[in-house]
Amino acid sequence: MYKWIKITTDFFNDEKIQLIEALPNGDTLIVIWVKLLCLAGKRCDGGAFTINGKPLTAENLATILRRPIEDIKEAVNIFIDYGMIEWERNISDPIKIKNWNKHQSMEEITREKNRQRQAAYRQRRNVTCNVTNNTAESCRAVISYLNIKLGGADYDPEQEETVKLINDRMKEGYTVADMQKVIDNKCADWLGTEWAKYLRPSTLFGKKFESYLKAPKGKKKSKGSVYSAEGASFDVSKYEKDSLFDD
Repeated sequence: MYKWIKITTDFFNDEKIQLIEALPNGDTLIVIWVKLLCLAGKRCDGGAFTINGKPLTAENLATILRRPIEDIKEAVNIFIDYGMIEWERNISDPIKIKNWNKHQSMEEITREKNRQRQAAYRQRRNVTCNVTNNTAESCRAVISYLNIKLGGADYDPEQEETVKLINDRMKEGYTVADMQKVIDNKCADWLGTEWAKYLRPSTLFGKKFESYLKAPKGKKKSKGSVYSAEGASFDVSKYEKDSLFDD
């Protein structure tokens, strides 16, 4: 669909327009002609009036242009006589503005379409860049926090798998603060135990992220044992590691 059509400033000085304007129904006919030009621009079909590949009838045009069918039929006949439209009066042939491409300067229309396409591309690229920048900043904030909590670890915030994990969590609506909370929770649980080796991005921000975020803090003690809130211990060695961790 074109957002504009070209009408020259001497439109009303054109001999055909002057002859039409002099007719008893001249003003109505000129309005119909301008509406037809606008409709042809919306259809983008080289001046032909079709919908889903099928020709629009005079009755269809009357409905679309919101004009009585008698006025549309009169206009079509006059425009054919004046060589302004082409129509074989066959139901299989569309009514068509004559020399549409010539008078509408398709080169200018194509240039405008390219401008709109480039503007849309720049907008999409800016959105992508903003998302990428936000993800990079979030990765740095989360992984730097993890490295500090682990007393000087050297996890890379630009590592591909780490970036994907953090980006996936952000797409789910989680924030940097949520990820730092998971780090706090699991450091409280696992530091100083055999589970400390799982304090890494692939475990913390993987499939069990939500459960790590919402689980109450519980301090793991000796190997194979964890204490409940009441202080009673129970053996967890019988459970598979896969039930606790992603790997």
